[in-house]
Amino acid sequence: MSTQDVPFARAFAVPVARPTTPLAELIEHRVVASAPPWINRDGPRPALKAVPTPEVAPEPEPVPEPAAPPPPPPAAPARPPRARARAGGAGRPPRARGAGACGGRGGERGGAPRRGASRGAQGGGPGGGGGEGGAAGARGFSRRCRGRSTGWGPNARFRYPRRGGTGAIWQGLAAQLPGGWLQTNAEVVEVRPEAKVLRCQGPLGARWLGYDVLINTSPLDAFVARLGGLAADPVRRAAARLRYTSTHVIGLGLRGRCPEALADKTWIYLPASEPPVHRVTVFSAYSDDHVPEPGRTWSLLCEASETPGERQSPRSIVAATVRGLEALGWLRGAEVESTWHRLLVRGYPVPTRERDALLDTILPWLEARQIYSRGRFGQWRYELGNQDHSYMQGVELVDRLLLRAEEGARAS
Repeated sequence: MSTQDVPFARAFAVPVARPTTPLAELIEHRVVASAPPWINRDGPRPALKAVPTPEVAPEPEPVPEPAAPPPPPPAAPARPPRARARAGGAGRPPRARGAGACGGRGGERGGAPRRGASRGAQGGGPGGGGGEGGAAGARGFSRRCRGRSTGWGPNARFRYPRRGGTGAIWQGLAAQLPGGWLQTNAEVVEVRPEAKVLRCQGPLGARWLGYDVLINTSPLDAFVARLGGLAADPVRRAAARLRYTSTHVIGLGLRGRCPEALADKTWIYLPASEPPVHRVTVFSAYSDDHVPEPGRTWSLLCEASETPGERQSPRSIVAATVRGLEALGWLRGAEVESTWHRLLVRGYPVPTRERDALLDTILPWLEARQIYSRGRFGQWRYELGNQDHSYMQGVELVDRLLLRAEEGARAS
């Protein structure tokens, strides 16, 4: 199977550095491969003209003055079209320098709590990259791009906690706050904007709390449904029309050695209908502390999306995931020792065509009552809702409220 047979893949190297920060031990990864961006999931691939990709000639070595620099070496001859074009597939599209075979954005951070089936596989990592077509296709990408760095895209390099998943970052941050500032395991069940009070239900029972300014990061549709008393009907109707998909998160704890096709990857996108998951994370590649016996055990974290009303049982989705990965050859020689499943009812907010108009109805109404909704689900903006985005939205909102700074100014 040639690389032409792989519809979509983004592959990442294993850790290259292990720095330590005051918040948590982090591991640095770097992007080493990306598939063409023109993949069509279900339809035929578009016809692309095969264009040779010339090698970039190295720059001449600098020499001390006043001697004249030596003439630059001749440019390397242009490459012929890729082998996949000769095999009958479409040729490679032209590309700009710096965005070559190993270019491509990294995936998304956050979106669903990630937790593997093996020890230490709690929390989650940046999102994924991926491929259909099985182990041979993945090995093709690995051979073609091994050892090549890109330096392009926001996730060309990323750091990941050695232990505890991405939750370790926020737990470390919370530990630096004064004691008594945080209360967890207490659900906000009702908010009364006009009175500026809310009711929490926790282990010690229900209680009312007052506030001056309220910052909401819970799903916007559910938050509006909790507004009591004077919530406007247009706001409620708009919130009820916000759309989302659900996410099954499946963890697999495996005994054996990770196959070569996955050994230098951290995540893979799978746009085909089989297996049913759209992203597979090689969670054991993030840190040896994610599995009990590194080298003898490894773990995968898989995600499958579904729309409301399509609910599958945990047993059926886990079984279908294992069958699909076996069909790709990714579980060859591995024994599934443990499985884990969690359903995130609100997995991803969907940016429908009417979403912005709905938000224009909801968010100004809330802000007029000093309620500010931020974060991926709080603003219902998947495209601006990764963990780093959400954190900075909080920072910028506090700057706005206390310093009268403009939100978004830090990004410029």
